[in-house]
Amino acid sequence: MRFFGLCTVVAALLMSVATEGAAQTDLAGDWVLSISSPEGDFDLPVAIEQDGDALTLAGRGEFSPLVMTGVLDGSDIRWSWDLDYGGTPLDVLLRGTVEDGSMSGLADFGGLAEGSWSASRVEE
Repeated sequence: MRFFGLCTVVAALLMSVATEGAAQTDLAGDWVLSISSPEGDFDLPVAIEQDGDALTLAGRGEFSPLVMTGVLDGSDIRWSWDLDYGGTPLDVLLRGTVEDGSMSGLADFGGLAEGSWSASRVEE
């Protein structure tokens, strides 16, 4: 009987530790996305919506609306963006990490060029 009680306590402790480690970072809200590319540097105000680990980023680019989908996996983040580059479709992939309330990483512009990106939360 004692053994069963001890097993129950240990299982409860292990589940509470696993639950704490599985908590996702809340990225929902207003951000400034900064992209450095061979075409120049761009700062774009964007809004992020989050549903679990699924992310949607929306904003306005220089010439058109900007919509990205993303996935958050722990501190790793991945964004994808179907960019119309002068009539040519370009698959842009942003990969990086979330740390201390900001995001940053590397950008792949459809295999044609590379750059970097970062995002900081807009202070209210």
